[in-house]
Amino acid sequence: MTDVDQTPPFKSIMLPVDHQDVFPEVVKFAARAARLYETSLTLLFVLELPGHSEGAGFVAETEAESAARIEKLVDDQIRPLLDGAVIDQVIIRSGKPAEVINSVADDLEIDVVIMGSTGKTGLTHMLTGTVTEKVVHRCNRPVMTYPIR
Repeated sequence: MTDVDQTPPFKSIMLPVDHQDVFPEVVKFAARAARLYETSLTLLFVLELPGHSEGAGFVAETEAESAARIEKLVDDQIRPLLDGAVIDQVIIRSGKPAEVINSVADDLEIDVVIMGSTGKTGLTHMLTGTVTEKVVHRCNRPVMTYPIR
């Protein structure tokens, strides 16, 4: 009988999170994967601009204010969904989301990136694409997408 390799296929999972719109179903899926493969999660937040939307406007903020807001978001909205999965690190970067996600995944030698996919269509999608789509097509690491309904 041939020995079956019992090594988990993923030793590191990165979950890029939209700091303005957390999708609980994607967080839960990534948490299940982390528990299944006995690994921890790296959360990545990419800020295109130092600030966030608020109502119909935009609120500028310092790096420290962004970090505090994201730490609160992790504690209030993400940790309650993990069901025992562990966050290894929370990374905050600035830049174009797809480029930053790909760069961080390569720098950290991430085994798999897990992202939500909204399935957007139409003219805007044709002209700009989505961040997930750009990551899927350009990332040097495997990308697993989870449909958001």
